[in-house]
Amino acid sequence: MSGILALQNDVAEKVARALAIELLPSEQARLASAPTVDPEAYEAYLKGRFHWYKLSPEHFDTAYDYFQLALDKHPDYALAHAGIASILSSRADCGLVPPSEVIPRIRTAALKALELDDTLAEVHVILEISDSATSGTFRSRSGVPSGYSAQSNNADAHFFFSDFLISMKRSKNGRQRSSGSELDPVNFFVQCFYGWHLVYLSRHEEAIAQLHKVLRTEPDFASAHLGLWGAFYRNGMYEGALAEAKTFFTSAP
Repeated sequence: MSGILALQNDVAEKVARALAIELLPSEQARLASAPTVDPEAYEAYLKGRFHWYKLSPEHFDTAYDYFQLALDKHPDYALAHAGIASILSSRADCGLVPPSEVIPRIRTAALKALELDDTLAEVHVILEISDSATSGTFRSRSGVPSGYSAQSNNADAHFFFSDFLISMKRSKNGRQRSSGSELDPVNFFVQCFYGWHLVYLSRHEEAIAQLHKVLRTEPDFASAHLGLWGAFYRNGMYEGALAEAKTFFTSAP
């Protein structure tokens, strides 16, 4: 476990060689300079992400504690700083705290993560969200978030970009992926909000199937019940919509 990230990079490099893929110089440099991360910090970070996706005040608190534990073990761990910024942003997004109170702390944590590793897509996404919350407008280069690229393997970046495109009525934009769902097929958070995006796109039958799939593994996930409520209602299935509304209000934190 002591060299888990270095091991991952070593495997990636050998796979690339085996497939005769030519790596760009920047990619070669990144693999060669893989950071050494305390294994306990890495495990705490993974646990923090698991609880963050649960989207409840209690889980946000638990996730925050895990990210802080990761920083206690490894103060220069960029992903842990990004995790802190994500929790603060999610608390504001869910209405638990006024955004104006936490945006400075979000930016401090995110900028620290960026200082340590400017390649992290999730950090760019967090900064763009906090910028838009501050200014009231979405700022990006050429209309594309800097945290996103068509080649990025970060599911969160694809999810937020899809969210942006749908909100801006640009859902048919060729750059959109399936809300990141194909990049992280066992992540119930990403899979749930892919279902929400299907609702927004009026693909109600697909949305219902997608959200039922999420509930098979996370039966108490309130956001999935909320999505189903909308999917059933917009599909004219009012009894199902009422049942999901009741379930949502009993399961919502």
